[in-house]
Amino acid sequence: MTSAPPASRITPAARLRGRLSLPADKSIAHRALIVGALSGGPTAVALRSPGRDVLSTVECLRELGAHITEDVGRYTISGRPSRDAVLDCGNSGTTMRLLAGAVAGLPLRVALDGDDSLRARPMERVAT
Repeated sequence: MTSAPPASRITPAARLRGRLSLPADKSIAHRALIVGALSGGPTAVALRSPGRDVLSTVECLRELGAHITEDVGRYTISGRPSRDAVLDCGNSGTTMRLLAGAVAGLPLRVALDGDDSLRARPMERVAT
C-alpha cells in the first residue's frame, strides 16, 4: 500500500519589487511590456530601439486599457488590461502569440487580428 504524500500549505508570496537589467532582445521586450501591464504597474521598461513588432505590442496593450507613456526610450506602464478589444497585431507573430496566452486568463473578450501575412501564418498551436 502506498501512502499519500504529505500535505503542503502554499501561501502567497510577498509583492515583488526591484530592478532587473536584461540584454537588449526583442523577445524579452515583448514579455517585459506584457508582464508590466499584467502587474498593475507602475513598471518601467527601457527600450533603445523597439522596432515595429514591439510597438505593435505597445499599441495592443493600450487598446486593452493599459496606460503606457514613452519618454526617450523609457516606457512606463500602469493600469491593467481592463476592456474588451479587437487587437491589430500588425505583422507581429510574437505579439499575437504572447497576447493570446496573456489575455486567456483575463475576464475580457478579445479578438486578435493582423495583416494578411500574419493571418496566413499557422496559429493552431496557440488557438486550440
